[in-house]
Amino acid sequence: APLARVCVCSCGAEVLHVPPELAPAVDQYVEPVPRWACPRRSGVLTWLVLLSIPSASFLFLIGPHLAARDGVHLVAAVALTYLVSTTFMALAAFSDPGTIPPNRDPDVRRAVQQRSPVEVTVRGTRLTLKHCATCGIHRPPRSAHCRETNRCVQKWDHYCPWIGNSVGRRNYPFFLLFVASTLAHSLLTAVASVLHLTEVAASLAASADDAAAASAVVVAAAASSAHAVATGANEAGGGNGLLAAARSSPGPVALLAYCVLASGLLGLLLAYHVFLVSTNQTTYENVRAEWAFKPNPFDSGLLANWADAFRCTCSCGA
Repeated sequence: APLARVCVCSCGAEVLHVPPELAPAVDQYVEPVPRWACPRRSGVLTWLVLLSIPSASFLFLIGPHLAARDGVHLVAAVALTYLVSTTFMALAAFSDPGTIPPNRDPDVRRAVQQRSPVEVTVRGTRLTLKHCATCGIHRPPRSAHCRETNRCVQKWDHYCPWIGNSVGRRNYPFFLLFVASTLAHSLLTAVASVLHLTEVAASLAASADDAAAASAVVVAAAASSAHAVATGANEAGGGNGLLAAARSSPGPVALLAYCVLASGLLGLLLAYHVFLVSTNQTTYENVRAEWAFKPNPFDSGLLANWADAFRCTCSCGA
């Protein structure tokens, strides 16, 4: 009964979700795996409001000025990271996170519910398979039922409202690369904004110096007055230059502040998930302190853990 089993890569063994005596009859009752077709509305809003609009603002407000001053490579890098971030976000949002097929037949569901708890051994650690009343199955290790998408997901990490989809075994690599590429995009945009504001400040300072020089020529007869004008111009071109640039270019300043905030949050999120992958934990397990008082049987070392995170789920019968 291929649809009645899910092969767990970390365990290396099949896990039956129904009693063995009912397994031959399961194929005609088990519903096909419900494929994830479209992310929730929050994912589209994230892409439009938090990613696309700031990126478009950069390309229209800052991009042309940088490109005209030998900054075309930086503008191209910002545009490229935006496309990469959008691609990985779409893959994470539209990919099936690793749905486990539910049982819809009443007799099978009743038999699963009445069945004694199922235990499996993973590297010497006994794990109990939890029963899911909604899907009518015993979930394999590390799986959980996502309430937002109403399905059991293999190696469920969390539900991400930013992409509008669950994050599980199948789309976790896309989610991780989405966070990393978005962080790179935000940092590059912040650097480009700083360079643009610096150039604006230098341009304003040069204009102030030219105005001071012209004023000095007009009032050359009054030495004391010319000295006062030149002093005031030098002060305007010094510490107040960036403030003047900010007043003349509020859009790039707002974009810089947004990128700095986004980079800080994305950096913390990426560091947290790097820790999770390195120790072979999920967000769900880490928040629940699943392995705080017992060894993690899925931790196989740094390199093996990263390889496991980027390895696709092997599903029997799929």
